Amino acid sequence: MVLHDDLAEDPEGTLAATFRFLGVEPDHPVVAEHRNRVIAGRAGDALHVRLASRLLYALPEETLHALNRQAKRARHRPPPPLDPTLAGRLRARFQPEVVALGEALGVDLLTRWAYRSEA
Repeated sequence: MVLHDDLAEDPEGTLAATFRFLGVEPDHPVVAEHRNRVIAGRAGDALHVRLASRLLYALPEETLHALNRQAKRARHRPPPPLDPTLAGRLRARFQPEVVALGEALGVDLLTRWAYRSEA
């Protein structure tokens, strides 16, 4: 199992370790690059996307460019912070699973993920 944290911290090293585990010779360099994630929607959303794209093409070009700039800023804006009360409840709820997963992996996930035992 590969943790996302490991891929984020050291993509090349994590991939090399994965290749070694699989017995694959990495005879060519692997370049880890950031890609935008694709958000899969519900099946009914396809109709909305088609209708929206038709409406967008009807807009004046300068309005379309302004909307694109706004959308780009919104996509790259960091999410708002998680409510501390909700975060504490979620940590308390999932702590047993995090402990079990950490034990199975041989990793101290409580420390790594900044859990508090009093949560």
